[in-house]
Amino acid sequence: MTKLAHAHTWRPITLALATAGLLHIGTAHADLRYDFVQLDYLVDGEISGGSDDLDYRGFSLEAMAEVAPQFFVTARATSAEVDVSGGTDPTLGAFSFGGGGYLPLMQNNGSRLDAYGTLTYEEFILAEFKTSGGFGITAGLRWLPLPQLEINPSIGYVDYGSFDFGGGNKLDIDGLRYALRGLYHATPHLAVALDFRFERLEADDDDLDTDEIRLGVRWSF
Repeated sequence: MTKLAHAHTWRPITLALATAGLLHIGTAHADLRYDFVQLDYLVDGEISGGSDDLDYRGFSLEAMAEVAPQFFVTARATSAEVDVSGGTDPTLGAFSFGGGGYLPLMQNNGSRLDAYGTLTYEEFILAEFKTSGGFGITAGLRWLPLPQLEINPSIGYVDYGSFDFGGGNKLDIDGLRYALRGLYHATPHLAVALDFRFERLEADDDDLDTDEIRLGVRWSF
């Protein structure tokens, strides 16, 4: 498998972590909040199908709001350009919207552990084609082992529906996705995020995989 990160990939990550250190004043004493907006830059992305591996970069915007005790709504939109040599770069995107809930499992001396789950509507966009829309189910943990550090692993199943190419030619896409997110809370409201996201999809009889490294900034309110 083609390796995700090249040498230049880590330069913006190092810069962001250094910036977070400069922002730190005292102890942030952050808590797990379910009201936030997060902007991510896709530092390095790769989509592979069959023998083809293509790189892409772009941005993602995510929002979450707690609408009732332990219940929230969530949305995410991603837009990127695929790097194709000798031609116009096609777009790649995804959109999801839904809701979920969380259950506090542990809270002690500044540390906290929550389990959560979401059910979402999902779309996948590639060039001028968009899936008919599907659904996603995700389960994960939000762990605050230290007042300023959060670790967020998750696993899920996604069915994007199908691309309709006309003439009855359709391509169904579904599979598993995994993510690992780390957050450094520079203040109770401001955090720097580093995400690793992977999707292992099946497009009818072929594999379609995406691997991403994301660097983001979150504002909690």
